[in-house]
Amino acid sequence: MKKILKLTWGIVGAHLSSIFLSFMFMLLFGGLTDKIGITEYFLVLIWFGAIYSVGWHKGRKDARNIKGVYPDVKSNTIAALIFTVITLVMLLVRVLAFHVAAGGQIGNEPGGLGISDVAYRLWSFPVIEFMQRGTLITYLVPVIFPFAVYVLSYVIGLKKFSFAEKVLPKVLYKKKFD
Repeated sequence: MKKILKLTWGIVGAHLSSIFLSFMFMLLFGGLTDKIGITEYFLVLIWFGAIYSVGWHKGRKDARNIKGVYPDVKSNTIAALIFTVITLVMLLVRVLAFHVAAGGQIGNEPGGLGISDVAYRLWSFPVIEFMQRGTLITYLVPVIFPFAVYVLSYVIGLKKFSFAEKVLPKVLYKKKFD
């Protein structure tokens, strides 16, 4: 259990660092990328890179041939599921708070910025531009995407495949692929 929580904190840390980097990116380049219309793609790329990096490094570390160290796909999948549940709970609290408010009971005015709304928007900041479109899939992206990216990157790390080592040099130096 301790290992799973440590893995989950690694994913949460990567997610929080991607939020921070997204804020910095918006402060520095937001005006320029808004004019071109590519801001949301850069933010998702930052988010993807942070979560992919954590999963890939963990997979690469587990793939080493060290006695007593074996790949643990189950623990990594559970850690990614815990992160997904955290995000899902935040989404559900936001939705329920909105509906309670809309029903005229305890809560904020519909469309207002309640605590749950602000918390969820900050948590899902890298995809906030997509969420403004208001479709169901755009609200599920912050829930499903990190799980899929983390597990996929862990498996890629286990296979010892490195995009930076195998593909980039061939593209940059125009070498032929094997």
